[in-house]
Amino acid sequence: MLSFKEVYQAHEDELTDSEEYICDYILAHSSQVKNMSITCLASNTSVVPNTITRLCKKLNYKGYTELKYNLDTFSEDSQALSQRILFENTVKLINKKKEVQIINLFSKAKKVVFCASGETGNVGRYFTYAFNAVYNNSVFCSYTEEIWDILNHYSNLIVCMLSFSGDSEQT
Repeated sequence: MLSFKEVYQAHEDELTDSEEYICDYILAHSSQVKNMSITCLASNTSVVPNTITRLCKKLNYKGYTELKYNLDTFSEDSQALSQRILFENTVKLINKKKEVQIINLFSKAKKVVFCASGETGNVGRYFTYAFNAVYNNSVFCSYTEEIWDILNHYSNLIVCMLSFSGDSEQT
């Protein structure tokens, strides 16, 4: 018998965005869904119970109970799976043509400046280190004064402002 994950992957191309969201939710919260009523799952995924029933039929289950039974055959850690699903969905969003254009811009830039403050500064420092390994044209700054100084001294540069929340005054 196939696990829910395998069934989902086999039918993924046939599912609507809403149905994919429900399946992703089920995979990310499989241990809770095993004990969840169809009404509760519908509420948690902002759909009506009939949508869950139709999804079950579309995945060739006799009903919601059979779907929940198949969750027992699913053994991957739900947090790791949730992160992997998020990563896979993010990769699907990448526009390859634009990616090449961006890479060309970075390779032609005289300077790449990563700006961040607070905890995001660690990410900025890492990006600077990684870019310098390839292009050796990156600098990191965490203060507004540094940014202005760099902007006044260089042309043909790329400035990457990094922020986890967007709330920082400096960013």
